[in-house]
Amino acid sequence: MPFIDLCGRSAVAFKEMGYAKSREWLTWLRPGESPNYPEGIEDNTHLNEQGAEAVAQMAADAIGKLNLKIGV
Repeated sequence: MPFIDLCGRSAVAFKEMGYAKSREWLTWLRPGESPNYPEGIEDNTHLNEQGAEAVAQMAADAIGKLNLKIGV
């Protein structure tokens, strides 16, 4: 069965981006930026929408390179 290492792929991307740039993919919000986090948040664990889309693209690219038949 094929294996796609998204943890490894995303770790490489984060390393290449560097600490400051990688925050663009993570849940970092200033106070008042979101009603869900009125005090703001600096979360280095959870992806934001941009990060989720980037990692989903990594998965799609890997699926294409492996020529996997998804949902067939």
